[in-house]
Amino acid sequence: MLEGIDYIIAQDPESTDESEWILIIKEGEWKDFIIKYLNLQIVEEGETITYDLEVIFVPEELRDIEVTEEKQDDFINHCAFLIGHIMSDFHERGVNLYIDKETGEKIEY
Repeated sequence: MLEGIDYIIAQDPESTDESEWILIIKEGEWKDFIIKYLNLQIVEEGETITYDLEVIFVPEELRDIEVTEEKQDDFINHCAFLIGHIMSDFHERGVNLYIDKETGEKIEY
């Protein structure tokens, strides 16, 4: 999975906070979906990522189809895989900013 090919990370045009971003899926079954991860947290000593997901854009050709539970699960699993990949990539590049939820202090990894 590669940034710029499989997905694009862009600043959220609806936000004045420069740290808020959206994700544009560029390949696969969910191509052209635009999503936003909210309340992103790394918990259980870095073993689990929790988040809320907002779907910002659904391609027109998929708006009127029936969404089965299986398709919804597939989408959620794909989004979980994406954020796991992105967070690992950001961590390796040293661009993640980690903040302790309880103290508000920056955490160095």
